[in-house]
Amino acid sequence: IDLVFGYKQQGQAALDSDNVFHHLFYEGSVNIDTIEDPLERNATIGFINNFGQMPKQLFKKPHPAKKIKARALMDSSTAVLSTSTGSAAAAALTDRLFYRNLHRLSPSLHPIKELQGPVGQILQTDKGIVAVERH
Repeated sequence: IDLVFGYKQQGQAALDSDNVFHHLFYEGSVNIDTIEDPLERNATIGFINNFGQMPKQLFKKPHPAKKIKARALMDSSTAVLSTSTGSAAAAALTDRLFYRNLHRLSPSLHPIKELQGPVGQILQTDKGIVAVERH
């Protein structure tokens, strides 16, 4: 949210986040109607059509962090944890999220079932990652 719609879209925060693009891709940076040279106008339109434009910047301050309510993935006896920034329980839970453990991924030795619908949940277990269809 901060990179696309927020404070890291432009300015020093964008530079610090390596979130900078060609000047034509920012909203309001060019008025196509004022470009008189047809070659330059077509090239500008081509750039925008091929690469798109950044959406309007909606937030000038950092977006608040999402508060997670999640079931502890490794310990089924643990009740739902209501995490908050800085808590030890939150840190322990987020360390077990699958995208924090990509180094543990390995190809499956068993055939993989193609999901027919959207993924409802991705769980990390001791044996790997399970994607559960949303019903």
